[in-house]
Amino acid sequence: MFGARSGVVGALRLGVRKLVFTESNCGLTEGFPELGSAWKAANVKLVLWFIAEKAVEFAKATGARVLEAGACCAWSLVSAIHVMEQSDLIMTTSEASNFYELITAHLLHWQGIREECASLNLQRWRLRPKHHALEETALAVFRRRLNPRFTQCFHDEAYLGATKRIATKCNSNTVLLRVFQRLLLLLGQRWQQTRDAAQ
Repeated sequence: MFGARSGVVGALRLGVRKLVFTESNCGLTEGFPELGSAWKAANVKLVLWFIAEKAVEFAKATGARVLEAGACCAWSLVSAIHVMEQSDLIMTTSEASNFYELITAHLLHWQGIREECASLNLQRWRLRPKHHALEETALAVFRRRLNPRFTQCFHDEAYLGATKRIATKCNSNTVLLRVFQRLLLLLGQRWQQTRDAAQ
């Protein structure tokens, strides 16, 4: 699912690395669940969408209150991401308000489920989102209408990863020169492949 490449996407060499959940990359070996550094934003976005779809499906099938709250929690986060991706750099007033309401709904559902599980002595929903950071982001969007999608650093992270992969294969004496030379070659090859695919 994650690694599929076809058509123009394959020609542009765009793709997401295929990952499988393991105990180590989910932080289960350390005792506190947390996605490791192998999981990048593009992977997590796909996983969130899948979780939201399944959560809604399970909630409809069972009618359990906790599952319905979990489905609302997942759905509201995925919907907030969708609002960001469909909006311009400066959101409209309604888009900013919608984003704020969706993030607030996500956080309130998460908090409610955790409190209910804690009252029943259940060790579930302990992995909390960065509640305060998300709340501040939602408030900032509501006030300033600046789309966070345009201020994130996913592309910078990908660029640094590509540079690191090149640098680790270079001799330490000539690493600065060789990194730039190989990066230029890599970019030239990508543009050539894109031109060939467009013809």
